[in-house]
Amino acid sequence: MDHQEGARRVKGGAPAGLQHGALRSQEGCWLPLEDGIEVYFAAEGTYRTGDYWLIPARTATGAAEWPVNAARKPLLQAPLGVQAHYAPLAWVLGERTEPDLRQSFGPLAAPVPAANDEVLAAEAATATETGSTRGGGSGRGGGGGSTAVALG
Repeated sequence: MDHQEGARRVKGGAPAGLQHGALRSQEGCWLPLEDGIEVYFAAEGTYRTGDYWLIPARTATGAAEWPVNAARKPLLQAPLGVQAHYAPLAWVLGERTEPDLRQSFGPLAAPVPAANDEVLAAEAATATETGSTRGGGSGRGGGGGSTAVALG
């Protein structure tokens, strides 16, 4: 059954007072939804836009899997949903005094130094000793080759 179809249905236990497919929440009492399913919002609870609860329901047994206490009474569960985290960025003490509270850290990688003449000469000497050219590969009529470069 389509969830919108159930929201529009008046017969079969659907609550009266639906507005745009939504039921106004009431705290501290059981609210009937349909087919014997009821929900309960704790009095003085804190609820925010985006809160939700996952309720596994099994068609084989026709039961919803919800945690219960020793007396088999349903337990209240905190809502799931968007978790917001906040951090202070500055503390304004007065005119032009805003100490920065952000945690800063340096770069994670060190810069690669530019090659100088000494390094380039050592690289060329190594290439001459091994008989290879910089870049490796094969020439127009030659076979394949490889290049070994050692930097000190």
